[in-house]
Amino acid sequence: MSEFGDALRNYLQARRDLIFASLISSGMSPDGLVDSLEIEIDVNLPQKPLFPIRDTERVRIDFCSPEKAPRVFALRGDFPMVPHLILGGQEFPRELCLYERPWPDERSNWAPRLFVERIREWMGGTASGTLHRPDQPLEPLMPPASWHLVLPDMDAGNGAACWVRRFFVIVRSEPEGNRYLIATEDDPGPPNKVLNLPLIFIRGPVTTHGIMRKHPDNLRELEEMVQGLGFSLVEAVCERLTPILAELRGPKFSESQLVLVLQLPKRRHFGGPQETTDHFAFILGAKAAQLLETEMSYELQGGIHVPVRREKIRNAEYLAAIPLIPMSVRWALVRHAAATMNGHRPNDLRIVAIGMGALGSQVANHLIRSGFGRWTLIDPDTFEAHNMARHLAGWWAIGFNKAHIVSDIFRQLFASESSPATLPCNVLLPGDQQARLADVLCGADIIMDFSASVAVERHITSFRGAGARRCSAFLNPEGDALVLLMEDSRRSSTLFWLEAEYLRAVAFDDRLAKHFGQAQPDSRRYGTGCRETTFVLAQDAVAVHSGVAARVIRADLAEDGASVRIFRLTPDNQIDRINIPVSRPREIVIGGWTIRIHPGASAEMHRLRGQRLPAETGGVMVGVVDREHRQICIIDVLPAPPDSREWPVGFVRGHQGLAERVNAISRRTMGNVVYVGEWHSHPKGCRVSPSRRDWRAIVKCSLFMQAEGLPCFMLIAGDGDALGIAINIDGNGLADNFAG
Repeated sequence: MSEFGDALRNYLQARRDLIFASLISSGMSPDGLVDSLEIEIDVNLPQKPLFPIRDTERVRIDFCSPEKAPRVFALRGDFPMVPHLILGGQEFPRELCLYERPWPDERSNWAPRLFVERIREWMGGTASGTLHRPDQPLEPLMPPASWHLVLPDMDAGNGAACWVRRFFVIVRSEPEGNRYLIATEDDPGPPNKVLNLPLIFIRGPVTTHGIMRKHPDNLRELEEMVQGLGFSLVEAVCERLTPILAELRGPKFSESQLVLVLQLPKRRHFGGPQETTDHFAFILGAKAAQLLETEMSYELQGGIHVPVRREKIRNAEYLAAIPLIPMSVRWALVRHAAATMNGHRPNDLRIVAIGMGALGSQVANHLIRSGFGRWTLIDPDTFEAHNMARHLAGWWAIGFNKAHIVSDIFRQLFASESSPATLPCNVLLPGDQQARLADVLCGADIIMDFSASVAVERHITSFRGAGARRCSAFLNPEGDALVLLMEDSRRSSTLFWLEAEYLRAVAFDDRLAKHFGQAQPDSRRYGTGCRETTFVLAQDAVAVHSGVAARVIRADLAEDGASVRIFRLTPDNQIDRINIPVSRPREIVIGGWTIRIHPGASAEMHRLRGQRLPAETGGVMVGVVDREHRQICIIDVLPAPPDSREWPVGFVRGHQGLAERVNAISRRTMGNVVYVGEWHSHPKGCRVSPSRRDWRAIVKCSLFMQAEGLPCFMLIAGDGDALGIAINIDGNGLADNFAG
């Protein structure tokens, strides 16, 4: 006896009017492998049953082993063919399909009362037609098969009821007995076992879902089955016999095996809309030439037997002699299906991704697999053995370009669609690829930078001619934080300004005091060259950050605004998000330089001015510099050192503690935030134009700033929010006012 069987016997000893079931008999099978119980159950029936279920039904329950679900058979000899039956080799007794989930998932919650109630609910729900829930997929016409045909996404035959297509078919077998036939448009070549087979597609009329049938054993049984659905596959083939023969002309195909694919559009209720299409496939035990042969027969016409040539497949005995191997049909993945499976709408953004290293390859993996965008991948680097520690690719990729490698990984991901385009060049030094690089960037909708290179980020930000929105994603040196910079859709806040916002937070936000961690990140040598080193960075951290990056990039692209976000992986493996507000800077272009000032820095200057009035005051400015593209972002100002001299008509800045303060900011930002110039205030009622004394100070400082590759400039704070600038470039003094 089995444990489940004994528990059910004990339960069935209760009064029938309490449990609505009783035990009729029980015992072991002659071979001692099956513990069987025959029970009688009471069924709650509706007034007008949809199927002839009785108010009392007998069932047999077989417990074969704890690893297999108990089998339940309806013992009535005339038990109707209804939905949710398990079809086996014999028609009677009919077996009930009780579980949607795999038995291992159901077993832990199995209990005698719940089991009996499930059988009663199955009977009552079948009688009322409510067993199949509205949210359940439609009942298939036939059960799954152990053979599988995988088809590419393709057209539906241009409206024809029958048509032929030839495919290269890869044959694969599993030790468990499952076999896969994978149809593809292109010859995959070795080491695959490939057949070149014709597939006959037949489309039937829209049918209403309902009762599942067993697999037909031969072509005659299949014809009888589809005739019950209101059409004839024989007639569909015969009507298209001439074009089918033309497709199969020649010994290569006329002597090949044939595969029949049946398409059945399906609706939930009679007269309702079509919801889905069932596909069933069969390998025919006849060659194409045999199936499509014609024969001479005689028909009685006007009292005379007239010879008539007709198709052999109209002969029922001939059809019965053609055996079938049923196959479940699967579909190769396409982009729109991948998007749906990921819970997203298909997206056709033209994406250019720069940097296919550890982070970039994995972010691309998440987004491409979800059907997001059409990609061009750019990377000049060669894949090295040590890259395998944190990259999608394996040993087979060593020595190949990273962009090509990632593209090749996705080459056969989506059927009938090309793999991501590639451009194996350095965007900073494209050489003979410069024209193609420009075309790619100008044709993009979004340019994603995963290079972790400040120079690359600033180059693509300043690239002219491309209207694409830009974003940048990178990890801090410790690998415990992901930084995401996303421009707004109009590019009013460029990556360079978002970089300045990010570095301002790193410099002054206490939450980011250890963002850059060690001054010199831990590294390991992978070769003998002085530069052949790589950072120590855990793959699981890259995986977490890449998943976050993919989700946030997708979400941010659906919005119009700019964003600066930092995601930190905490020691207890939580994700801590810091959203940095994106401000609108005050901007001026003067002497070929673009100077932006953070509103926080401007406000601080005016606040310090107000504190020291009627005396003048001043200090130094710190910011982010892009010498190549001649840009400066002033992110904050420091107040006058304590040894400064201030009076109503003048200001002389001191130096006590100033160098230490500036150096501390620079160290905290890994040298990205530096001293960029001076500021001072003017008294009330005075303009913000530079005085002669101001010009003398600028000239004095110019030599030092020129050595730094920067212009020497000074900001002047006045009444309200007035802000002036004086700048010396190559000995030419220029002055202007910032717009409000």
